[in-house]
Amino acid sequence: MMDFPVTGGELTYEQVKPLSYHFSFHSQEPLFEQLVAGRERLYLEYFYRANSPGADEPVPSHAVDEYTRAYSRPGVMHNGSTTARVSSRPGHRTRRTTGTS
Repeated sequence: MMDFPVTGGELTYEQVKPLSYHFSFHSQEPLFEQLVAGRERLYLEYFYRANSPGADEPVPSHAVDEYTRAYSRPGVMHNGSTTARVSSRPGHRTRRTTGTS
């Protein structure tokens, strides 16, 4: 878990983008996924440490094991980064999907 602002409403992607490297990194499709593929645990451990300064173990090892298992599955990292890219588009509002347009 991270205490980090979520875009939507009055908070725009451009306001949040400079706060962390991962917004720009995740938007580099397909490079982001190509660099992380097969190295999900390394990336996740770095990500948690980089975004949790001062914490000895920002995410317990057993939780990193589970996140690694989940994010190593085909398509999961892609879908996660795609969600971040879509929510960063101007005018996008974070909302519940209703299945209707």
